[in-house]
Amino acid sequence: MSDPMQQPVCYQDLKASIQHYVHHIWQETWDEQILNKLHSIHPSTSHWAALPVRRHDIRLIRIHIGHARFTHRHLLLGENAPECPSLKWGLGVNGHVEGTGENLSFASQAAR
Repeated sequence: MSDPMQQPVCYQDLKASIQHYVHHIWQETWDEQILNKLHSIHPSTSHWAALPVRRHDIRLIRIHIGHARFTHRHLLLGENAPECPSLKWGLGVNGHVEGTGENLSFASQAAR
């Protein structure tokens, strides 16, 4: 009887094994990226279903991670950051009032 370690290995088996290993390493690396905004909405490296129109896909991702014109307009125009009118605190990413963790409604901001 021959040694099983000397048997030829089918390349498809080897490829699947390597892909699994690489994906595992990638997921471990991604899990360490807790401050990454994209990680907060998609913590897994599994398949992400994309929209057929790339422009729409990008817009949805930007909204999810808080990169909207409302939150970044002041950076482009060299203005001060927007403030909550009642608290007089700056609004951060995703509409959170800086320093409180409270989330303001974008609907109330859009109504102005």
